[in-house]
Amino acid sequence: MQLDTTNETQITRARRAGSLSSPIAHSRARILVTIGCLCGSPACGGKPTGDTLNVGLLLPFTGGDAAMGNNLEEAAMMVADNVNANGGLTGRPLRLIVGDTHSDGPRALESLTRILNQGVVAVVGPASTVAALAILPVLKEQRIVLVSPYGTDSIDNSIADADYPWFRLEPTPIAFGQALAKRMIADGATAATILYTSDEYNSSFADATADMLRQLGGTVSAAIPLPVGYSDYSASLVQISPSILRVVVLAADPISGARIANDLSVVNPTQARQWYFPPSLKTGEFVSNALPEKIEGGIGVAPDIFAATDRFNGDFATAWNGDVPSDGAYYYYDALTLMALAVEQAWVATGAQTPAFEVLRDDLRAVAQTRGVVTQWDQTAMALGFVRAGMTTYYSGLSGPILLENTGERELGMAAFWKVLDGKIVTAN
Repeated sequence: MQLDTTNETQITRARRAGSLSSPIAHSRARILVTIGCLCGSPACGGKPTGDTLNVGLLLPFTGGDAAMGNNLEEAAMMVADNVNANGGLTGRPLRLIVGDTHSDGPRALESLTRILNQGVVAVVGPASTVAALAILPVLKEQRIVLVSPYGTDSIDNSIADADYPWFRLEPTPIAFGQALAKRMIADGATAATILYTSDEYNSSFADATADMLRQLGGTVSAAIPLPVGYSDYSASLVQISPSILRVVVLAADPISGARIANDLSVVNPTQARQWYFPPSLKTGEFVSNALPEKIEGGIGVAPDIFAATDRFNGDFATAWNGDVPSDGAYYYYDALTLMALAVEQAWVATGAQTPAFEVLRDDLRAVAQTRGVVTQWDQTAMALGFVRAGMTTYYSGLSGPILLENTGERELGMAAFWKVLDGKIVTAN
């Protein structure tokens, strides 16, 4: 999908609303919401005036992760609407400059270049580690803050460190792999084979699962890397002894994961097995493309979304024609909200409408720390009001309290479990 970055939000809102004649459609078709009193000082959150405050937003509209792109964008635009309805940022309307990563590192870098040419104070995204690692050196060189909803802790300190952190909101794949291994031991699944695609995220997840299984007294019969995006994995899978396929950890993107599960059922059709999955497979795309009877009962790990209340899900569905927010949507919502509060705090502290990198970096850390007055996902107006009043404020979002290490990784984050039941993803006990 080609996006005109001068009109990206309007295009998406019209597309997702379906009809510009409905009240919701009229609401979502606005590029910028400018409600409130006219005021241009940091102490007042009235109607945004003048030029826009631009933030880059990197999303996967095409490629292997394309199924999640629209859902993630919808979450980000809810934040933009809330911010602009309460005075914008630095007295200006918040504008999202959207770029398609194409689920690919080099093409994400191309989109980033187009975004940077429009002048942004920060970038939120992308949805994959591969894309993030491709763009990090450029952002570091240009001293532009990056907040990723996703990420890994397998990074080169020459790219991200305390001076130039890579802020990441989702718990790391290592944390999730360790949590899944503990669940497997509790289930009595003490010997397993791990099949994983050889990308950064799933490799880290597989290694962490294997290490923790061994530490807890379990056995890893084999850990087998597979390429990403193959149409047929049978040639690799047929070489695996059926005797070690009774318990299988599958770490992959949704399409590759479905193909691996299906192909394994073809080369080894009669054997019942217990599957275990990473957060990347907690998607309708995986479940709908895998043979349902073959993955039935599979157990997965995912983020424990603390405050994903029915009210947020209801607001999301109302705004987006019944869409259900994915786990990633919660993280994009939190990432952009955190960024918005940091931008506003930097303005209040310095009076500069375009905050310096060092100021924005430090203020982003500050609004993620558990000090001062706490604000939640549905308290945008209150949070901006506290910041403009000079009060110490921190954001505890849909994914719970956000504490960030010096290099940007998240300190805290809980895991929850899900399972495949009757072809659907449900909460696991």
